[in-house]
Amino acid sequence: MPRYSEILEEINSTIEYCNSKGMHVEFEAFPYCTMPGKEMYIAEKHPRSYTELKQVGSRQLDWDQVRIAIKKKFPQCRKCIHDSICEGPWEEYPQVYGDDEFQPITITTTLEQKP
Repeated sequence: MPRYSEILEEINSTIEYCNSKGMHVEFEAFPYCTMPGKEMYIAEKHPRSYTELKQVGSRQLDWDQVRIAIKKKFPQCRKCIHDSICEGPWEEYPQVYGDDEFQPITITTTLEQKP
């Protein structure tokens, strides 16, 4: 997988293209801080209104709980305005790239993004 920062330009182009065609677009498994100013396009932006169950042997797993358990958050996430709803990246991502891309979005950084 490429770094989030390496594909941000393509993500922005995709958003622009879809918007110009009246298409709905969302991106799954993108922490909020990887798409500053584009948070409305993150699929995990709201608590799910459904629960997906998968049969594994004789156990049923709640995907909402399993998914969060295999994602990773960092100490700096606690300072982010999206901490309560952001799930963080899949746990393998920081094993490869570390956590330097994951900088908290604060009221100050949000205001700095406004034109």
